[in-house]
Formats: sequence, structure tokens, C-alpha cells
Amino acid sequence: MALEVGSAVPSLDKLLQHDWGLDKTVKDKLWSLEAKLSSMHDFLDDVSSMPPGQLEWSVMLMAREVRELYRAIETRLHSFIARIDSTKDTFLPVMRKRKINREMASYITKTLNKFSEMHQRHSRYTGMISLQRTSSLDPRTFVKYSTEGLLVGMDGPVAELTNKLSKCDHVSILGMGGMGKTVLAQAVYDKIKGGFHCEAFVHIGLRADVMKVLVDIFEEFHIDICGHKSDQHELISQLQNFLVDKRCLFVIGDIWDKETCYLVQGLFKGSVGSKIITTTRDLNIAKGVGGAVYTMKPLCPADSKRLFWAKAGPASHHAELDIVAHKILRKCGGVPIAITMIGSLLNKEQSKEWHRVYESIGFDGHKEFEHIKLVFAHSYYALPYNIKKCFLYLGLFRKDQYIEKNMLIWRWVAEGLVSDGLFETGENYFNELLDRGMIQWAVSPGDVGQGGCRVQDLMLDLIHDLSSSENFSTLLGMKQQCASRTGPIHRLAIHKGQDQNTRLEVGEVLSFYAACAPAVAYHHSKGLNSCV
Repeated sequence: MALEVGSAVPSLDKLLQHDWGLDKTVKDKLWSLEAKLSSMHDFLDDVSSMPPGQLEWSVMLMAREVRELYRAIETRLHSFIARIDSTKDTFLPVMRKRKINREMASYITKTLNKFSEMHQRHSRYTGMISLQRTSSLDPRTFVKYSTEGLLVGMDGPVAELTNKLSKCDHVSILGMGGMGKTVLAQAVYDKIKGGFHCEAFVHIGLRADVMKVLVDIFEEFHIDICGHKSDQHELISQLQNFLVDKRCLFVIGDIWDKETCYLVQGLFKGSVGSKIITTTRDLNIAKGVGGAVYTMKPLCPADSKRLFWAKAGPASHHAELDIVAHKILRKCGGVPIAITMIGSLLNKEQSKEWHRVYESIGFDGHKEFEHIKLVFAHSYYALPYNIKKCFLYLGLFRKDQYIEKNMLIWRWVAEGLVSDGLFETGENYFNELLDRGMIQWAVSPGDVGQGGCRVQDLMLDLIHDLSSSENFSTLLGMKQQCASRTGPIHRLAIHKGQDQNTRLEVGEVLSFYAACAPAVAYHHSKGLNSCV
């Protein structure tokens, strides 16, 4: 039972598993609350794996309400723990604990009533919730951008990958979304195909549908399906018979689980000299399926500049545009899809508008930015729910900031973002984000600890966008965030540059983070965890 509680709200686990001097009535109410929180956690886990646009409108409304209540409970339980803990060194701990017990009992009763009202409001939708289980994003959609310009910087990777394939039968291309994995796989595929009996390029995607994968392979090989199309074992047997003694070239694009890759590898056991290329965002997948691993690297500054001007034009430009281009490329961080799409956007704009476009770079206002967001967000929706929250937490830090690893993990633990409250589990979360390419390992000359990370600018823009839509955190001092807002604030960060005249109503917050904070007027603020 403790494990289940920990997976929902760790602060509730602490209240139930340790002696805080709580009345039996309060503990009974906490157990009732635990059951509700577990169901809320499971629901949020489910819907968080899907982009909002793929959810029914009624499910989106329900998710928003459940998420807000869930976070409010997290914050309040943290507050109760902090207050109980503060009674240890007081002269009247018993009287204070009695008061806290009464307040806690009253709060839980009201919260259970809120849950019942919410459940009643949305009960008519319970049977209607159906989440799409197949990926809607095919990376090959973006290969249409792979004109001569996008292949800038690909000569070396194509040669290296081709060399690896000459020495082994399976190579995985590893990299975060938008790094050009699919473009590289396509380039190698086009280069070496023709020397095989048959070739196929199949996209897998998040939450793979095995039957769809098998049917796609049949179509790529131009094989007619015999018998029942819905019989998975029959399709596998037919493919294996077809592939016996054939030398094949096969690309598995955008793979997210080992099981699907093992299935495809099994199909080629009887073929001699076949070559398999897989692309993935997850290092664990790349290592787990065997073979060699090729890791995509950001474009170097020279190649980034070549790609940008190939897309943006004009052929001749003045020094002022070079300055703007340098700023844009710094923001893109060597990610090919970002450079390509922003360059294509600027190609449609007059040069005098480039400054305005640079200032607006984010995920609002231009369809090109929406494409980039879609590619990056796909990695977010594939994360386990608890790691999603740790990922969003990175939005509290400034752009280009070095984030020390141990400090970050302990802050995750302190705020209940680590399911069992253990540093080792938080470290696993950190490594998972590294392995998926969502953060970059970094070291600081002044750091004598265990190193840390940085977050690429556009990935941080995605975090801010998601945090705002889910009300995970509130940032002041950035143009993307509005200083005046409504609704509760769960986590508050203030960065240098905030308007001096800001007045903000703040209730109980889980954490408060200030970097060079200016004079801001706060009212009714209770920060449980603070860092200035």
C-alpha cells in the first residue's frame, strides 16, 4: 500500500507512514483521500500521454479540473507537514498539533466533497473517454524539408553510418526530436538500396500498433496478404517465409519500445546479409536492441550558418542581418529542423522584419514554430508521468543556466516529485532525461560536485508553454509570461527583468525561486521551499 500511496502524492505517504501525532479520525480521512488521489493520478497519467488536440473536449475539461485539484492537494499537504514539523521546538506543541488536526480534518472533508461534486459533473463522460493509442506524427512528414539545404552537415554522418553497416547488421541512430535522424536514415537508405533483394522503410511511432506495422511491411515489400488480415501470427509466418534466403534493407523509423524492434528483428532471422537501421530518441532502446549506435550531434556553427542561409536567403546580405542570424542560430542550438523552419519563415519576410521575427521566436503565432513544437513535444508525451513533472520543473531556471545535478534532484525530492522520495530514484529520472536527449550534460569550472545539465533554448520554450497550459509553474520576468494572471500559483519563479510595479496575489506555493529578484509586491505568500 505504501508504494501505491507514494506513486500518487509522496507528502500523503509521509503523513500516513510516520508518527506525526495525528488523530485517528484524521488518519481515516487521509486513507479515504488516498483512494481518491490514486484514481486521479491514474487518470492524469493516462491523459498526459496524449497531446491535448487528440483528446475529446469533455476529457480536456475533466483533465484540467482534476489536475488543478490534484496540485492544490499536493500544495496543502506539504503545508500541513511543514507546520507539524515546525511544532517540534515550540513550548506548546500539543495545542498547536490539535489545531492543525482540526484544520486538516476540515480540509480533507471539504476536499472529498469537491471530489464527489467533480465526479458527478463528469460521470456522464466516463464511458466516453477513449484515448488514441497510435502515433499521429510521422517524422517522414518533415523529410519534405530535406532539400539540398537540410542535408548540410550530413556527408560525415552518412559515411560513418554506411561504414558501421558494413561491419554489422544493425545500427541505431540516436537523438532527440528534430536532430535529423529520419533524414540521415533516408539518405543512407537511398545510398545503399539497390544492392538488396528487397527494401522497406517503415515508421513505428509512439504506442506502436503491431498489426499496422506488419501491414505496412507487407505494403513496402509489395506482398499480397493471404488469409486473415487480422491474424498476427499468420502475417508473421507469411513474412518469415517470404524473407527466407533474401538479403533485405530495412529501416524502422521512430521506435519507442524494445518489443516492437525484437519483433522486426525476428522476421529477418532467416535472411542472410540483411541490414537494419533503427531511429530512436531513447538510449535504452538503442542499447537494448543490440548492434552499433550512432548518436546524432548538433550542427557545428559553420554548418548551422550554411543551412540557415540556404533556407533564409538572400544570397547577399548586410552586416545587420548577420547579427540577427547569429542570435537566431544561438537559440536554435544546432537543431536542423529548427534552423530549417525558422530560415524558411524568414525567407518569406522582408529583411527589416527579421528583428520582429527573432523577438517572437517561441511556440505561438507562426505555424513553423508549431511544427517544431510538435516534434519536441512528442518526446514529452512519451515520458512516464512522474518524470514529466520533473521535466517541467526545469522551467523554473533561466535560459542558458547551468543546473547542478545534485541540487536539482534534491529539489525534486523536496517537492514530492520523486515517487518514493529517494535520491537514487531522482537520479534515475535525471539519467532518463539525459538518455532521451531532453537535457544536455554539462560541467561547470567551479562545480566540484557531480556535474549537471543545461536545457536547449527551444526545449525550454516548450517547457514554458506546457507549464503555462497545465498551470505547473508561474514565471515572472520573461516576455512569454504575463505578470497579471488569475488562478492559484503552485510554483513561482522570478527572473531578472521583472517589471518593478508588479503586484501579485500569492497563496500557498510549493516553491519560490528568485534569480536577481527586483522589488515585487507580494500578498499572503507562504513559500514552502525557497531558493534565492
